[in-house]
Amino acid sequence: MDVAKYSPAHTSVQWTAEAARTCREKAELARAGGGYLLRCTALDASIDEAVARGDIEMSLRSDPSVIRLPGDPAPSR
Repeated sequence: MDVAKYSPAHTSVQWTAEAARTCREKAELARAGGGYLLRCTALDASIDEAVARGDIEMSLRSDPSVIRLPGDPAPSR
């Protein structure tokens, strides 16, 4: 999972294949026929906790500095 935080209300997320497979809310959406997941409650909580710990800092850059969450494997490209 790649994350960039621009403000308390603005978070940029890039899902990796592994993260998409393990997200309960994405799985529920897929079982219901698919669609776009606007918000993932567990992911939002994890990001907020990482910001509070200082693991993810607010980015003021227009070109995002992406920070990998702890325990997330490197993307396979």
